[in-house]
Amino acid sequence: MNKNVLFFASCMCVVGLLTGCHQKYPGYKKTNDGVYYRFYEKNTKGVRPQFSDYLKMEMSYFMNDSLMYSWTENADYVRTRLSATKYHGDLQSGLALMHEGDTASFIVPADSTLVHVFGADLNTLSVKPDDIIRYEVRLVQVQKEADFLAEVEQIQTKMREQSEVMFKAYVQNNVKSISPTESGVYIVPLSAGKGKKPVVGDEVELDYSVGLIVNDSMTYPVRDSDRFVFVLGEGYAIPAWEEVVPMMNLGESARIIVPSKMAYGEHAVEGLNPYSNLVYDMKLVKITPASEVAKRRATEMKALKEKSEMELANYLKSNNIKIAPQPSGLYHIIRQEGIGPKVGRGMVARVRYSTSFLDGTPIGTSDGLGKPYYEMLVGGGKVLKGLDEGVSLMHEGEKATLILPYALAYGDKGYMGIPPYSNLVFDVELLDILSKEEQLAAIERIANEKFDKYLKDNGIKESNKCSSGLVYLKTKDGVGERPHAGSKVTVHYVGRLLDGTVFESSLERGEPLSLVVGTGRGLKGFEEGVMMMQKGEKATLVLPFNLAYGDMQIGIIPPFSPLIFDVELIDIENTNN
Repeated sequence: MNKNVLFFASCMCVVGLLTGCHQKYPGYKKTNDGVYYRFYEKNTKGVRPQFSDYLKMEMSYFMNDSLMYSWTENADYVRTRLSATKYHGDLQSGLALMHEGDTASFIVPADSTLVHVFGADLNTLSVKPDDIIRYEVRLVQVQKEADFLAEVEQIQTKMREQSEVMFKAYVQNNVKSISPTESGVYIVPLSAGKGKKPVVGDEVELDYSVGLIVNDSMTYPVRDSDRFVFVLGEGYAIPAWEEVVPMMNLGESARIIVPSKMAYGEHAVEGLNPYSNLVYDMKLVKITPASEVAKRRATEMKALKEKSEMELANYLKSNNIKIAPQPSGLYHIIRQEGIGPKVGRGMVARVRYSTSFLDGTPIGTSDGLGKPYYEMLVGGGKVLKGLDEGVSLMHEGEKATLILPYALAYGDKGYMGIPPYSNLVFDVELLDILSKEEQLAAIERIANEKFDKYLKDNGIKESNKCSSGLVYLKTKDGVGERPHAGSKVTVHYVGRLLDGTVFESSLERGEPLSLVVGTGRGLKGFEEGVMMMQKGEKATLVLPFNLAYGDMQIGIIPPFSPLIFDVELIDIENTNN
């Protein structure tokens, strides 16, 4: 079981009327949501959780009388966030009754809990209607979101540091006279291969075993023998494999010692804790050239496309859906009329949704994003085309079903378990539209979250961030003094959005920019960054939106956009202070 268990069962904020004790379970009462509860200790002076608070709990739970999980055996707390009830018998209608310091027992139906919480398929389980799951819970702490995230950050930092120390010790004891790759992976040859090396676009097959580094000299076997097939360069393998496999010859065997950052990083995957360092023994057994892969895929994609179009037609027919689609192909079916205003492009709406394949197989919900709703910038291009368009057709309070043909979903690419050419169904409720003040705050928050995610995804450290929020990354040293306010500088630069789109380039223009810095004639972040540079230096400047164009739309640059500038300081004309 993973450390720092996040028990993201569905939660609730509103509890129904309570009834008296029940003969079925003596000593227990029952909520209108179907949860039986019994308190052993009541601490009414303790904090009672509010909507969106996080709960830290000591928890054990049983299937009938068989122990399924014990917090003591796993040596860590269970955590969850209080949100909306999803089904009858949801445990969280009981948790919402607790105060900090309370100890209680809860009984819930096993069938619905196994489906909604554990994702089980009841067709493969022998579950009787009267089977139960019993939770024994002590509510240790109620945390606001900021406090919870701060604690998670502390835990992650400690785990990451411990992982780095363990990896270094293991390498010192087990790797002799081998230098790591630039990314930190160690490659130990086991046997040579005589075939060619694969290139990006080739499909490769590898036999492998993997072990988890547990101390300075030992690994714990995770998988003894398996085969993995993937196409190089498509991102379906861990970064270490993408780096190492192109170095191998067909038939070659190697042991690769992988730091967590080149494996699964902060993610818990297949029973591995976050920040797991791994050792792979692997052999490259087959290479299929990219040309053959492309030919095979073209045939497969054509068949998938035809199948997808037929499935959509059959779905519409079997569900008696006769409304005309939107010009884009989107089907917008109103389930409950909304009485509020219609959402407009550029507004921020709070929506609740669930999504599934046409056959009803669930994919996910807005709750899975850590909130009981999703704040969506309508027309902002941050969500699937069909969802964006569908919400733009809705009124506040409306409930609707949106049927997205594959072209309005993930197209011919697919995404994280969603196959190419998948048609999707979204059940959406437009809860409300934010006020102008709330919208402004939400848009700023979304922009800042996007900025922070970019830094995190690109491994940019906090130490590279200035007090203003500007991120300064030197890529080539310069010499001499730096410009100050009033200095005239000559620079070459390329300006990009976070997605890599170039919006301006002095290199393409063929003429450098001359600018007097510190006078407010240029962007705040740009001027600040340039004044940190020396002549001849090259640097990358990442500007939060407030140091760029703020809430203005400039050309293809949307409002509230963080920007990236790759800058070379060619010359400085300093004046006397």
